[in-house]
Amino acid sequence: MKTNIFRELRLQIGELSRPTLKKVSKQVEGIPVVSRTAADCAESLGRAQVAVQRNTPIGLENLTEPISGSAKNYCYLVHAVSPYNLEPGSEFFKKPKVSCSVINDEHPETYGEFGFILGTIPQNIQNMLPEAGGTKVDALIKVLGGKVTSTIMHLSELLSKTQVGRYNEVVVTRNPYTKIKGVFCKVLPDGKSVSQEAYNKALSLSRKHNCLLVLIPERATPFKVSINEHFSDAQHYICIKDNGLTYYIELGNKINPDNPFRIASSNKIRAMEKDEFERILGLAEQNIPEAQKVKFRNEIANARDRFQQSQK
Repeated sequence: MKTNIFRELRLQIGELSRPTLKKVSKQVEGIPVVSRTAADCAESLGRAQVAVQRNTPIGLENLTEPISGSAKNYCYLVHAVSPYNLEPGSEFFKKPKVSCSVINDEHPETYGEFGFILGTIPQNIQNMLPEAGGTKVDALIKVLGGKVTSTIMHLSELLSKTQVGRYNEVVVTRNPYTKIKGVFCKVLPDGKSVSQEAYNKALSLSRKHNCLLVLIPERATPFKVSINEHFSDAQHYICIKDNGLTYYIELGNKINPDNPFRIASSNKIRAMEKDEFERILGLAEQNIPEAQKVKFRNEIANARDRFQQSQK
């Protein structure tokens, strides 16, 4: 039956390979298909596959309830919101489908610094990808060469396939069964805010929706100092990992000429402040292996002058 459903729907997609106003209305094995364009028909195909896969356990019962403060032993379905809207979170209520991620202690990475913690039902899970693919949720099911990208799997499988340091993607239908259960905000492993602005917006969002604010610690990274040597002499850089952040001091000013002295979390990259630069350069001078320290003596010495020039 599965093969017949997909073959019939692919035939329809073939007829609508170009956007058209031609309307196709058909009942396929009990699944209604009403399509106006190739994208619409592709989504119908995705719904058919989801229906066939629906007997696959998803494991939503393993999602944990939000708790106030720093999260531990958690598993959340989250939707990161844009911090640039005048009313952060408002875009969530305008979309029929929203892009989410499943996170836990081992995989805390998210698309953004703060957002909603959600609860939903299995029927609302439309697509699950171990690595975010930039899904356009207004045309989420894509058919390329007859290959259907819609996939449903158990949460444990999704997390096990998610690469360390990357976030997964789960497309969820937004309807009355998809509820806001809390608001999350990313923090450093020691509990300090990654961004005070993001924290303030997350706090405001939690108050607006009368729900708990949950702090999600960034992944703890062992302290490490190195000079990453590139094949081009103009692209060497100092790299320091500390407390969930990565600091970059470019020694050649060619990799990112607009921001050669920067700090990166899993969600955001920003320029270093003066006190941050002095601390990181001091750590570099103390901890860089002696051989590299000798090799890059001039570049390290020039870094301070270059930073001062960048502040003007």
